[in-house]
Amino acid sequence: MPIHPEKLSVRPAFSATEALKGMRKNLDKPIEVITKMWGKFSELVDRLNKKYLAPLMAPLTGWLDSFADLKLGGKKEEEKKKGEDREGNEDGVEKMVKKSEGQQAEKTPEVRAELATLTGEAKMNKDVEKMLIGPRILRAVDEAIEKRVTGIHCWDWADKVYKMAGITERKTIFDSVDNFDKNTNKQACAQKEQLDNIEPGDWLFINNNNPHDPKGNHSVIFLGWADKENLIARTAGASSGTIGSPSTTKIATEADFPAPPEHPRTFPVTRIKKPVV
Repeated sequence: MPIHPEKLSVRPAFSATEALKGMRKNLDKPIEVITKMWGKFSELVDRLNKKYLAPLMAPLTGWLDSFADLKLGGKKEEEKKKGEDREGNEDGVEKMVKKSEGQQAEKTPEVRAELATLTGEAKMNKDVEKMLIGPRILRAVDEAIEKRVTGIHCWDWADKVYKMAGITERKTIFDSVDNFDKNTNKQACAQKEQLDNIEPGDWLFINNNNPHDPKGNHSVIFLGWADKENLIARTAGASSGTIGSPSTTKIATEADFPAPPEHPRTFPVTRIKKPVV
């Protein structure tokens, strides 16, 4: 194919700067369009916010603010009330103390007189009851003998008599059960000083060589003195399984060993127990 030089066209040189200018020119249009669209979108959002969102948010915001104020105010009010309550309680206690002191000051003479009367009566009743406790036990002894009450052993019979008299407690005022020995330690038994303190109704342990007791002691109830000067006592007791009965016993002291022939039933006291009202 023949070439015709007159139909050939030569393109001008194309530089990088011109290429960049062309690209910028081509981008200007889209950027302008995007900027206009963003502006319209912002206007739309602003209109929607003012028309719809703001009215909805206003009550909510107000409610939240009110709630915060209420909570804070309530807390302050509660603290204030607690403070007032504390002050009120302190004032109330102070008033009560003053009132009590006033009443006490006003009624002290009468109250003291009444207390003194009641105390005196109580003490008198207690003394009377102590005076009557012995006769109660002696009546219980008579009743036990009349009813032919028996005991498993001497201690059991004495305990039954005490219970019949309404006595459930007793107090030991002398005890030499573990120390007394008629041969090596006869002075350990009750002496005149202790024997002067026994009264009708007291529970005595006498050492009569009782084979049923490891230490040889026997329980009896003291009924009174048949001859106090010679320490001859009236007692009541029972052996194992037998009916209780009264008897006469010569109370031995250290000087009475061995037993005198005229009093074969001469036994030392190794324990003294008194009934407790």
